Amino acid sequence: MTLTQSKFSLIARRGVVVRLLLWVAMVVVLSCAFYALTWILGAPQPIVGPGSGTSLFGLIAFFSALMVMSRSDRGVQPYGLAIGDHWTRNLLLGLSIGAATLIIISILAIATGAWGLHIAEAGRWFSSFGKAFGGFPMAVTATITFAGFVAGTARERWGPTAAALLAATMYAGVSLMHPLGPTDGDSLALAASRFALMVVVVQLRFLSGDVVLGAAFLCGALFMERFIRKVALFSYESSSELAQALLAPAQHPIQSPGLWIELAILSIVVGVMLRTRPTREHSKPRVVSMKFARSYPFATMGALAPLDVWLPQLWRARFQIGAVYIPRLIATLILSAGNTILTLPERLAARLAPQRPLRQPPIFILGAHRSGTTHLHNLLSIDPQFTAPTTWQVMNPFGFRFSGWLLRPVFEIFSPWKRPMDAVAFGMGTPAEDEFAIANMTGLSPDWSLRLPRLARRYDRFGFPDQMTDKERAHWSKLHLRFIRSAFRYIDERPLLKNPHNTGRMELLLDLYPGAKFVHIRRDPVDVIRSNDHLAQTAHLLFQLQDPRDNERYIDRYPELYRAMEERFYEAADQLPSDRVIDVRYEDLAAHPGDTLKRIYEQLELPWTNEYESRLNAYLDRISDFKRNPKTPLTAEESAKLDAALGSLIERWRTMDENGASLHVERASDVQSSHA
Repeated sequence: MTLTQSKFSLIARRGVVVRLLLWVAMVVVLSCAFYALTWILGAPQPIVGPGSGTSLFGLIAFFSALMVMSRSDRGVQPYGLAIGDHWTRNLLLGLSIGAATLIIISILAIATGAWGLHIAEAGRWFSSFGKAFGGFPMAVTATITFAGFVAGTARERWGPTAAALLAATMYAGVSLMHPLGPTDGDSLALAASRFALMVVVVQLRFLSGDVVLGAAFLCGALFMERFIRKVALFSYESSSELAQALLAPAQHPIQSPGLWIELAILSIVVGVMLRTRPTREHSKPRVVSMKFARSYPFATMGALAPLDVWLPQLWRARFQIGAVYIPRLIATLILSAGNTILTLPERLAARLAPQRPLRQPPIFILGAHRSGTTHLHNLLSIDPQFTAPTTWQVMNPFGFRFSGWLLRPVFEIFSPWKRPMDAVAFGMGTPAEDEFAIANMTGLSPDWSLRLPRLARRYDRFGFPDQMTDKERAHWSKLHLRFIRSAFRYIDERPLLKNPHNTGRMELLLDLYPGAKFVHIRRDPVDVIRSNDHLAQTAHLLFQLQDPRDNERYIDRYPELYRAMEERFYEAADQLPSDRVIDVRYEDLAAHPGDTLKRIYEQLELPWTNEYESRLNAYLDRISDFKRNPKTPLTAEESAKLDAALGSLIERWRTMDENGASLHVERASDVQSSHA
């Protein structure tokens, strides 16, 4: 985290009013900057009034809200951004209710003579139907911004009623300054309709506890409004001026006082439901329903791998993609194709440009998945003497330096700011694993088993160099060196690389990076297995394109991979001097982070500075209220399988712990003598 981000985070955490004022200030500053830029370029835009860059203004408000939310150290549930198990029902219900609000007004207008029915040509129906979907992005961003961020923030201090009124007032104010779509007629009437709509949206959000119902309601209402207006379905030669004034003023149905009455009735009904039944929000459901995760189309971690990496993997899988994952595959290949074109010049230049050696050998953080490697990575990465690859670099390893800036905003929108499996902070600028870069540069990575689990046996072996062919090992080494040298090309700080898969590649890493040092972290194997099971049930569903076979699930394969990685590590580590490698326990790091880190620095002969200690204390204070997933003990059968899979490894750890040797690597001969 940079110093600027740290200051921004401190401001965003100061309270409700500060968060709202910070958001408003960001919107004003960014909007003024945009309009100043367009004026300088000779294409001035008015700051207020119809046709004034509405979509851009909405995006600025949306991005600003996401930024403040992500830095406020609160989960997504208080902002209503969770998605529950009943998301399909809520989606259909919200769309139906939202569309019905405009349909009812239309029927009343025809029945009272306010409108005359006009059957337009068929071509206009089809084109208008497609154009009406253009209201969906506006509805979703408006719901997240106002019903999510504004209402969620205000509810924390002033309660649900005041939160709904504040969010609706701000939404109406935006309508006065930037009408959401071209309009003819009274801006005040339009603002009143927007106010009434947002009150209902916020109430639905509070009622359901997630974002889907409210967003779908607004989508349905804006869809029908745009369709009616664009298809010219009605003529406005009214036989009743009073009926037209009440139901279709200024030839615009969404400005109708009748609509306000209808929405007021709906608001009262929802309000009564809020008072008479508990909201789902307090039951703390999963942030993202697993049913939704399976169909979520934007699986971002692999979407920027170029087509020449994706297509061979799909060919090996014989394009056997599950039906529910087809939208994800389509979205992924579209992004992949675009990034393939964007990064082509950089890829060609990288082949020709001389590779500069690293200025300092890396520090590698090793350990099995879910052993605490991310926590240790975050703790070490705030030391100014280290620099770690960022999420954006590993996601877009071919284009993060130049062309990637065109795509990064898209990924900022669709990426969560908390990891789904453990709620650890996540963002495009957070430290990340270099394995994601290798997976997106080549098919030689175990991470491809998450995307194509039916080929898991093929991909698992890439975590062990001795199981690769000479050609595969040489190609892997070349690409790893290329990425690391590119990411740290102009950086003096020491590279800090965290990658659980590297636990089984230590000998290869020593060949590639002479002088490298290693920090290995281990954790109670019961917790590791349980946490990996949780990982498979949460995060993996966001990436896979096919369902694994029953006997080849990740959790079925993992114990054997776990044992093999750890055994490879100890075989290599036993040959290194103590100032090159250290073994620590996660339990020690969690209980006594300062003491454990000082021991790491002392044994590896790394300088401990006052600046790092100050940053470390501030970071530990910030995450002091972090809640880990609850522990669930293994069944007797599961324990027997674990003992059988890990065998001597568990015995080695027990001996090390009994001898108090948790902060250095125990030589194999010492373990054998203790057994004797």
